[in-house]
Amino acid sequence: MATDRTRVAFDAAVDELNRSSLRVVDPTPAQWRRILRENTETEVFRHRIAPVSGRFDASRSPSGAWDQDHIAAHLRELGGAVLGQWERTHDRRALRIAVALWRDVVARAWLTDIATPIGDLADRFLERYQETAALPLLDMAVRLGQDAVFDPLAFQQSRPRRLLVLADALRCRYEYTGDRAALVESMARYREASSGATTGPKALAGIIAMQAHQDMLTGRSGAPRPVELRTDHGPLARAAALTELSAVWLDGFRYTGDSPRLDEAIGALRSALELTPADHRDRPLRMARLGAALRQAFLRHPQVPVLEESVALCRAALALPIDRPGVRAEAMTGLALALRDRHGAEGGTPEHLAEAGLLATELAHAYPPGHPERAAVLDELADLSPDPVRLAPSHEDPGRAGRLLDLAASLPPSDAHRAVAAYAEVARTPGAPLRVRGLASQRWGRSAAEQGDFAGAEQAFRLTVDLLPDLVSPLEQRDDQEYQLMPFGGLASDAAACLLNRGADPAEALDLLERGRCVLFSHALGEVPERVDEVVRSQVAAAGPVVVVNVSRFGSHAIALTAAGTEVIALPGLTPDAVEDRRIALDLAQDLMRSPTVEPDLRWAANRSVTRLLGWLWDTVTGPVLETLGLEPAPDPLPRLWWLPTGQLSLLPVHAAGHHTARDGRTVFDRVVGSCTPTLHQLLRARLRGAHRPPDRSLVVAIGDLPDYRLPAAGREAEVAGARLPGARMLLDGAADPDSVREELATAAWVHIACHATTDVGEPSASRLALAGGALSVVDIGRLRIRDAHFAYLSACGTARGGDVLSDEVIHISSAFQLAGYSHVIGTLWPIVDDVAARIADDVYAELSGGADPARRLHAAVRGVRDEYAGNSPLLWASHQHIGP
Repeated sequence: MATDRTRVAFDAAVDELNRSSLRVVDPTPAQWRRILRENTETEVFRHRIAPVSGRFDASRSPSGAWDQDHIAAHLRELGGAVLGQWERTHDRRALRIAVALWRDVVARAWLTDIATPIGDLADRFLERYQETAALPLLDMAVRLGQDAVFDPLAFQQSRPRRLLVLADALRCRYEYTGDRAALVESMARYREASSGATTGPKALAGIIAMQAHQDMLTGRSGAPRPVELRTDHGPLARAAALTELSAVWLDGFRYTGDSPRLDEAIGALRSALELTPADHRDRPLRMARLGAALRQAFLRHPQVPVLEESVALCRAALALPIDRPGVRAEAMTGLALALRDRHGAEGGTPEHLAEAGLLATELAHAYPPGHPERAAVLDELADLSPDPVRLAPSHEDPGRAGRLLDLAASLPPSDAHRAVAAYAEVARTPGAPLRVRGLASQRWGRSAAEQGDFAGAEQAFRLTVDLLPDLVSPLEQRDDQEYQLMPFGGLASDAAACLLNRGADPAEALDLLERGRCVLFSHALGEVPERVDEVVRSQVAAAGPVVVVNVSRFGSHAIALTAAGTEVIALPGLTPDAVEDRRIALDLAQDLMRSPTVEPDLRWAANRSVTRLLGWLWDTVTGPVLETLGLEPAPDPLPRLWWLPTGQLSLLPVHAAGHHTARDGRTVFDRVVGSCTPTLHQLLRARLRGAHRPPDRSLVVAIGDLPDYRLPAAGREAEVAGARLPGARMLLDGAADPDSVREELATAAWVHIACHATTDVGEPSASRLALAGGALSVVDIGRLRIRDAHFAYLSACGTARGGDVLSDEVIHISSAFQLAGYSHVIGTLWPIVDDVAARIADDVYAELSGGADPARRLHAAVRGVRDEYAGNSPLLWASHQHIGP
């Protein structure tokens, strides 16, 4: 009954929250208590949540001590209630409430071993994620796992198991999202867990797995590194480790085609099966994986007995009790593929193919939409259905659109014309869910473009772009809006490329880029982007050329808007894959530079990598553009130019491109004073507000010494900025808490911030400035509306660096300050060296308050540092970027 009461109370609280105006993003325990106790708008909500939060208070004895067993029981009950809520409603706000409640308990009962039940909850959510592939559940597992190991000295006996759960969750996050921070933390947590007697084998196997991922990222080849299992590890532990190792070897085989890796995987799985009891819950999984590995061996060296063993193993796995849907689906997939291959081998029969077809039909339901393996599995099984589209429900069925979308995706490339027809039907279905229609129209456009039908692609892409604002407008939470937009990355660029490929007016391509990018920016301003017509084009180019660099797999172009007209410049060497490869290389170079223990030769290699990147950007992008526009090296004052890169190109230092060490004028810095802008309309807005205003209302924030980090030069920057901004309000170190900074920003026309910042490449709206006792996030800053805001200098790490996902939304700290009203923003693309940052700030402010152009001051300061280093060490000087008019 207790579980039922908790579930009812939790459901009622969530319902009340959804009816209230309360916003819950990811509160700390202190913020959560303040919400519950002080927010006058949520009286009813507090009443609803009281039966849940009160259960934990009831676990205290009269003396004030906490009862560990009661707390653990209540946490388990709440975990069940939260999972039940999620499975019924998929309401992510409910997950946030649960995180806040759990963290509140952690804060109040920290002397009690609640770390162990919190770790158990993390494991529970991780298991549900592995069954459903629902990313919010994985995020819950990571957050709970991090809370469970927060105190390294607490409750050592259970710590290795909690570390292992967190490491597994982080590994899943990396494998699902490609988040490199998760890879690094997962490796560290596996290493900590490897010291445990029971967790050691799996942790060591996890280390091997993450090392393999690192090797693939860096291009390093070779066999997996050996793992040692101590003699006191039991057979089940050895079996678990061998299973993990087999997955690494199989991944290596798929990546390199190296047959010895496949042989190692098969040997490891055979050994694991020998060590696994007949009634163990992992036996079906290991049998299915061995069957799949044997099928790969058959494809490499066709021998019918090997394939027959594969079929037998998968059949046997399905005959055993299986309590995890994902394991059953894996075994069914293995059996279907093995039966298909058995039909085509010597002695194959029609019955083999018929059974495989039945399994394929069932598997279309076994992998739910959103599952990371769904597309790959359905694509591999598509040829087993004579006509997958005919499996769609009737036209009267409200679920037809979603089902037809999935089935069209399973068609082989030879049936692309039928897939296009199915996608078009879904996209034009008025009653279908907006997200389904958007996905369908996007796939319709890309399929048509792949067949060379650019006119058809344009029709489809226009429909998708029209749907985007409606996808986010009903949603209040920023992360929900981002989730809606996530599948549509690169849409606007593909649309623009198709129009340019068919010779359309460049203004039409620019219009789709404007309306299909920065959707959240426009939504936050309450605006719908105006069409890009001749008036807009002439206004944008009035102060100098504006170059939109569009990157698409259907062809990349620069669209240069000048006073004389519009020119389209083809960029054949610029592809999305090439950009992503260089973005990864740049990230790795930054990681090397951030490490305090990195050796000098590795620092040199990191800078050399960025030097090559700047040269590639010149040869591929900026050089052809500036040559076409006739912009040659010239003495000061250089002409102004604005860059508007799309996609992940916005994460690269286009503004600093060039062969700087050659000293022959083949650099952007030696030809123009460059700035960046997220959209054309934002540039026009900034110009309307951008008239110089004196620094009569200024704010300087500097934090050089906090418990977690030190920035010795922050104080120097504060002195420089304070001297140049007379009467500035100074918030230094402990005085610079989030509430004080937010309050002072509300009236600050000029602001200088020198502190640590965190860039969240997977969830860019969570990027934040680290302040005393808390943080100021992108969402917090973007909600401000600051009258007469003029200039913001953000001397912190990566403040102009957006997310690896949603890169076209240009979500970062600098854009949030523009959204808040600042016309001119100086930010950075990567972490900056303290002393160099202070010197650049000093040079920028030298003439700024007297009315100098911020872009020209930054250009002169950065070029001075570059010249001092003779164009070398670009990680020191190429990060700063001016955004604005």
